[in-house]
Amino acid sequence: RVDATIENSIMTGFPFVEEYRYRRLDGRWVWLWVRGKGIYTETGQLEQVLGVVQDITDRKRTEIALQQSQEQLSLAVEFGRIAIWNWDVSTDQLAWNDISFEILGYEPGSFEPTYADWLQAVHPEDRDTTTQAIGQALMEGRSATNAEYRVIRPDGTQRWLLDSGRGIYDADGHLVRAAGIMLDITERKITELELQEREAQIQAIAANLPGYFFRLILEPDGQFTLPYISDKVEAIFGVSKAELQAHPERAFDRLHPDDVEKAQAHLFNAELGPTPNYVEVRVLQPMVNGYG
Repeated sequence: RVDATIENSIMTGFPFVEEYRYRRLDGRWVWLWVRGKGIYTETGQLEQVLGVVQDITDRKRTEIALQQSQEQLSLAVEFGRIAIWNWDVSTDQLAWNDISFEILGYEPGSFEPTYADWLQAVHPEDRDTTTQAIGQALMEGRSATNAEYRVIRPDGTQRWLLDSGRGIYDADGHLVRAAGIMLDITERKITELELQEREAQIQAIAANLPGYFFRLILEPDGQFTLPYISDKVEAIFGVSKAELQAHPERAFDRLHPDDVEKAQAHLFNAELGPTPNYVEVRVLQPMVNGYG
C-alpha cells in the first residue's frame, strides 16, 4: 500500500502522505507517519524524493483504544436499547439517536425533534411532575436527574421510561446544554404496579380478617423469619409486630405449653404444599385488669 502511494505520487507529481507500521531492528513494531514529494529535473525526470518521517506510535495507540471504546459503547447502546439525547437550550433543539426515535414510536430521523416534541409525547398526567423534577434538578445544578414517566406513542400505546440526564453549564453557571439517556422500563414497571396492587389487596384483606396472617421462611439450619405479619397479630399475641419480626421465636412463648410442639410440627412440616392446612392452638395473652 505504501509503495503504491509513493509510486502514484511520483507519477502524478503530487505530494504523498501515509501512515504505516514499521518493524524496527529490535523486533518492535512502531507506527510511522511520512509526508514527501518528488523533486524533478527540468526535463521531468525524478531526481530525488524529499520527505519527513515521524513516530506516531503513542498517538496511534490512543486512536485505536478510542475506536475500540467507541465500538464497545455502540454495542452497549444497541444491545442495551439505550436511547441517547442531547438538548441545546439556546435553540431548543434535541438530538436523538435512532433508539430514541424508536422508543417514542417514530421512524429514526423522520424529523428534527425539539423539547416540545418530547413534552408532547409525555403522558398528560405525568407532564407537570416530570418537567418540575427535571427542571428543578437542572436549575439547581445537581449532578444528575432521574425521572420515571409514561409516554404515549403515535399509535396510542403507552410505555414507561426511565430518563437520566446531566446539565452542562457555562463559566457563569448558566445551563447551556443537557444530555442523557432514556431506557424503556415498561416490563419492570408493570411488575412493580402489579406487586403494589397485590400488596394493597393483601392489606385490604388483612384489615377485614378477624385474625391475622403471615409469611414464614424456613432456613436450611432450622431458623425461620417472618418477613410479613398483618397488624392484628398484636391484638392476639399482645406482642408488637416489630418485636415478632425481630425475634420470631418469641411467638411460641405466647402459646399454651401443651400446644407448642403441635404448632412447631405444623409450621415446620416440610411436606406442606399449596393446600391450606389448619391447626388450633391456645394463646396466653398478657394480664389485663387481673384477667388473662
